[in-house]
Amino acid sequence: MGLVDELGTREDVTDRIESELGEEVAVEEFEPDQGLAGRLQGGAGRVAYAFGAGLASVVVDDEFSVR
Repeated sequence: MGLVDELGTREDVTDRIESELGEEVAVEEFEPDQGLAGRLQGGAGRVAYAFGAGLASVVVDDEFSVR
């Protein structure tokens, strides 16, 4: 038996939590702000930026400055 089997049905879980908290609870579906494609695109952008920054720190001379 796994964790889900031990928890029981949704009603069993809400009943147990309500009895432990002493107040009514509500179950809501999780809806992320962005979809999977948006999260992957943002993650890829951060990785590319970090790679570029790391590469630039190795290649660029520390004494170089822009005025």
